[in-house]
Amino acid sequence: MQKKTLSRAARDAVLGMRVQQWLKNLLIFVPAATAHRILMPDVFPRVFLAFFSFSVCASSGYLINDLLDLKSDRRHPAKCNRPFASGALTPRFGLILALLLFLTAAGFGNLVSPRFVLFLCGYLALTAAYSLALKQVLVADIFLLAFFYTFRILLGGEAAGVPVSFWLAAFSTFFFFSLAVMKRFVELRLLVENEKTAVERRDYRAPDLPMLGMWGAASGCASVVVLALYINSEDVTRLYRRPAFLWPVCLAVLFWLCRAWMLANRDELPYDPVVFAVKDWRSYVIGALVAVAFFLAL
Repeated sequence: MQKKTLSRAARDAVLGMRVQQWLKNLLIFVPAATAHRILMPDVFPRVFLAFFSFSVCASSGYLINDLLDLKSDRRHPAKCNRPFASGALTPRFGLILALLLFLTAAGFGNLVSPRFVLFLCGYLALTAAYSLALKQVLVADIFLLAFFYTFRILLGGEAAGVPVSFWLAAFSTFFFFSLAVMKRFVELRLLVENEKTAVERRDYRAPDLPMLGMWGAASGCASVVVLALYINSEDVTRLYRRPAFLWPVCLAVLFWLCRAWMLANRDELPYDPVVFAVKDWRSYVIGALVAVAFFLAL
């Protein structure tokens, strides 16, 4: 019985850490990969350490976020099943685990660089500020959600010693803004269907749904335009011998975004777009086609 209890507690702890969200942190590899330096022996170990360190730090932030949102999560139709909201884990356990995770992240992050540890501290402070107050600021919360994605790319550049290009920064800004809006769109639509006119602890209301959809779709299309301009620029010739093979990547990204937004509008998209991408087999096919296009362009 004791083994079963410990096993269940470990499972609940992993759920609280949201280990499945570590998939987002693969963005840390992007700067080194796009600069074609990912396989260099002095780069990959540092980037991998950065990935693991930030993933553990992000899990610490998720625990703190859940503890701060405990009351609202218990009234949410989907989030009420989270470990703390459901009562599977105690707040005290969550605080201790969050502290241990952050200390672990700082230890591994210091192997990357002391400056990387400062970035981790800044990220954790910003996520705490977001949970406490900034998520209630209209529109600003969406910008922060998008920034958290782009921040991973900046961390990857820091770990690899690769400057993040204007093109990568611009593409990621528009693309992740679209995903952040998508997340708010799905959340608001879910609560409206549960006969709530506004999102608790968010300054969004039912009439905002069309506006959110317009912002998200427009930003997604803007990211594709940035990608197209990059493929047609002189900068791309420094890294690719046959950049014409990169054009299908634009269509692939546009298709994925259009399909995701269509499903979100039909209320057929999960709460988190990342969860959707992980469970959607078509996303894997699109990803494989993108990989082939990049390989052919080399």
